[in-house]
Amino acid sequence: MSSNTPAKVDFSKRAISKAIMKNSIQHPLVLYPGAIGILGGAAALLLGPTVIPIAAAAAGGIVSIGALLTNFTVRKEQITNDYVQSLHEQLSHSREQNLTELKAKLQQAKSEQGLDQLERLQEKFELLEQILSEKLNPGEISFNRYLGIAEQVFLSVIDNLNEVTTRINSIKAIDIDFINSKMLEMDRLKNIDEHQRLEMESYSKRHSIYNEQQKTIKRLFAQNESAMTVIDETTAALSGITTRKGMSTLDLETAMQELSKLANRADDYSIGK
Repeated sequence: MSSNTPAKVDFSKRAISKAIMKNSIQHPLVLYPGAIGILGGAAALLLGPTVIPIAAAAAGGIVSIGALLTNFTVRKEQITNDYVQSLHEQLSHSREQNLTELKAKLQQAKSEQGLDQLERLQEKFELLEQILSEKLNPGEISFNRYLGIAEQVFLSVIDNLNEVTTRINSIKAIDIDFINSKMLEMDRLKNIDEHQRLEMESYSKRHSIYNEQQKTIKRLFAQNESAMTVIDETTAALSGITTRKGMSTLDLETAMQELSKLANRADDYSIGK
């Protein structure tokens, strides 16, 4: 994975529920009064049931429990939206930073195929974002969650393109045409001495290195095409869904499932694993 890519984030409903629980419990109005309540209770046990520790324990407990219930009910939507929005902002920042750096890397590596994929990826993502904004109100929880899933797929393709530039640069100094001509020339020799044999082995090793890197580059490009196909399929599926007229978002959730699966498999695409 690229060093500029944030740690993998999870936009699943289960992950969001866990985040709501964690953020609700760790809210200052839950933690601090709760701590006061616990200390008051401990003081009452150690010093006896006097008015001050009992009052502190009761007040702290009431405020803490009240705040917790408020977080799980009245503030639940706000906490959820804040959490999803923070994840989305992480990915958006990483996306913009990666795009600027990657384009320069691809140009330096003279990768026309990589530059072409990057341009098409941006177009596909922008179209998906546009369709999604037509189906959901930007800023609401579902919009940010679905867009976040799409951004994870976007970044997985960016990671692959970064890997492509690394692989291209690693074999830049290998003159494959020269090696091929030398190997062909030496193959025609009927008898070779020890020095020529060692020379032939050196050419053969460099030839293998070059070919292996080329195979990896082709595999990365193929993975990117598969990812972009899923983005196209998701965009097409979203275009036929109407959610702003009161229709259930179940169809929308189904349309995003393949994209979510692809995002979850992004780590599997890492060549280093």
